[in-house]
Amino acid sequence: WVQDRTVDSLAADEVFPHFIAEELPAGMAGVVISGALAAAMSSLDSSLNAISSVVVGDFAQPLCPACSDTQLLRLGRLVTAAATVLMVCFALLFRAAEKTAMFDLFNVWTSVFTGAAFSLFIAATLGGRVVDNKTALISIAVSLLANVYLALSTNGLLPAGLTAPLDSYWTNVLVNAVF
Repeated sequence: WVQDRTVDSLAADEVFPHFIAEELPAGMAGVVISGALAAAMSSLDSSLNAISSVVVGDFAQPLCPACSDTQLLRLGRLVTAAATVLMVCFALLFRAAEKTAMFDLFNVWTSVFTGAAFSLFIAATLGGRVVDNKTALISIAVSLLANVYLALSTNGLLPAGLTAPLDSYWTNVLVNAVF
């Protein structure tokens, strides 16, 4: 096996595309790229469907029981379009952000949403009725603020004096500890 020296100069997220373009036969490269696009599209459309379903079913219908199915369908389409625009904007932001690898950035920003939710689940499961709604909401708010601060800090988006010297992998752990 001959080592490709151009790989040494590539960023971590560029190695796999380089391998596909340079090492795989044309037909196999097309199959791999098609598979990657299909997997990405499947995940994104499932997320868009879930966002729209939650907004329409859990918020709009209870707040407006008199709304017709046509109105709810229109709202669902509008929510899907807005969520799509937000996803594209975040993708462009993530692409431009300084990072070692895309997974590092993904790990930090998903912890913004999953860190507090996981802690709330554990508190509700283990604590039973010990945690009331007000305490849970305050804990979630504090966890989200801590997580956003750590996410901005580990991605170099804060001034040097406000930055915490942490690796991005500690973000989720610390947020759960704050909760």
